[in-house]
Amino acid sequence: MNGGRAHVDYVLLGATILLLIVGAQMVYSSSVVIAHNEFNDETYFFTRQLLWIVLGMVGLVVATSIDYHRWQNVSLVLLLLTVIALVLVLIPQLATRQYGSARWLRIGPLPSFQPSELAKLVVCIYMADWLARKGTNVGKLGQGSIPFVIILGIVAGLVVVEPDMGTAVIICAVAFSVFWVAGANLLHLLIGFIPGGLLVIWYATYAAAYRIERFQAFLDPAADPLGKGWQAMQTFIALGSGGLTGVGLGMSRQKAYYLPNAHTDSILAIIGEEMGLLGTLAVIGLLMVIGWRGLRIALRAPDPFGRLLAVGLTSKVLWQAIVNIGAVTNSLPYTGVTLPFVSYGGNSLCISLIGVGLLLSVSRFATSSAPSARPTRPPSDPPRPPGRPQRALPVGLAGLGRRAHA
Repeated sequence: MNGGRAHVDYVLLGATILLLIVGAQMVYSSSVVIAHNEFNDETYFFTRQLLWIVLGMVGLVVATSIDYHRWQNVSLVLLLLTVIALVLVLIPQLATRQYGSARWLRIGPLPSFQPSELAKLVVCIYMADWLARKGTNVGKLGQGSIPFVIILGIVAGLVVVEPDMGTAVIICAVAFSVFWVAGANLLHLLIGFIPGGLLVIWYATYAAAYRIERFQAFLDPAADPLGKGWQAMQTFIALGSGGLTGVGLGMSRQKAYYLPNAHTDSILAIIGEEMGLLGTLAVIGLLMVIGWRGLRIALRAPDPFGRLLAVGLTSKVLWQAIVNIGAVTNSLPYTGVTLPFVSYGGNSLCISLIGVGLLLSVSRFATSSAPSARPTRPPSDPPRPPGRPQRALPVGLAGLGRRAHA
């Protein structure tokens, strides 16, 4: 296989590195006040972010160097271990609670670990493997839709119980994206989406008092600007103060205890304040580049598992970015989700970089010598011009193309 390897997608890698550079700079800028006041070290969060970047890049290199087909052999084991970790985090003696949620698992002297972040990655791997093996049975109710809902319900349900609604929404969105591309029955999805959507709305608005307040703040943050609408109003001030070019790096006022979680969930607001609309659009543009290259890798992948894995990993980045940007701009209710590659947070950053490594592996090992990589063409098909290889479309996208042509 070595002779047929494609090159690593350097555009994808370059966009990721640029986001890491911007993120490290903005983590330092947005956290300098709280780091100085609470830890007597202005670089407290910055140095830890750099450490996580190094660890994440090691994971990226390792994931890139391993043939992505190997993950098919351990996808079920990874899923079972993830489910076990999601159960363990619910045990008070093992969990570390922050912001009212038991999301972090601490075992002995090891650093705290967030199983829900791992679940995002493992769902991509397992769903890609499981759906690729299903083949044309994906669209059947008993063999595709019902087992899909059961598997997803177990993983997402355990994340919701932590509680971590934002991550659960992302996991569901990623899984449904892969399921759709694999050839899911759209009628089944629609039937399942209606009760599932109503359940999510009920849980998000009525199952806990703080969720009701978040939803009310989303609808009208100005109704209680000093209470439940405080965070939304402060993000508006930060984004509005930045204007087109920003107030300058390090010159943010909102990071001085006005804007909660300035270096994590709300870091885009500080970017908007210090770097302006142009800086914000640049960050969003880099995320869009990652989405473009990821989908390009999926279209060029030689086998169903590679295509679905690339779709899942790409949609994970895009959905997480959409949820974060939506919360910062008050287009979506606040959920506490970080901005990929930019926000402070070791677990999220490392998992995201490993995901990029898997994407790069698909681009690197996508070769015509892989199994099922060379699709057969009926003899009646006209010959293709030289230098223009046939691309295998994902099942869902190919189906859309056929329906549109018809």
